[in-house]
Amino acid sequence: MIAHRPDQTEAISTEELAAANGLELIRCDGVHPLEACDYYLITGAGILPEDVVADKKIINVHPGIIPSARGLDAFKWSIYEKIELGVTLHFIDKKVDEGEVISIIKTPVY
Repeated sequence: MIAHRPDQTEAISTEELAAANGLELIRCDGVHPLEACDYYLITGAGILPEDVVADKKIINVHPGIIPSARGLDAFKWSIYEKIELGVTLHFIDKKVDEGEVISIIKTPVY
């Protein structure tokens, strides 16, 4: 049997990742507007409310090539729908997985 999602209990924590790269970790509760930084990097979140993301530069890594592969489990849906696989680095805006694209890295399939 293949697990729907990999076990995350053995993955590197956000705290460890930030410390290893000399970055300050500021947690967002997803309710209050972000105020501390010029740019933010999402390391796992649901859909953030519009007032939280308004006028902020929030970078997200999305497991799919947007706009063709949006939403939860986009990589799996891409395989199912025979859509090109890849990862999109983009700015979050008020629409889900539709913000300005920074970079797309295609995933080779052999």
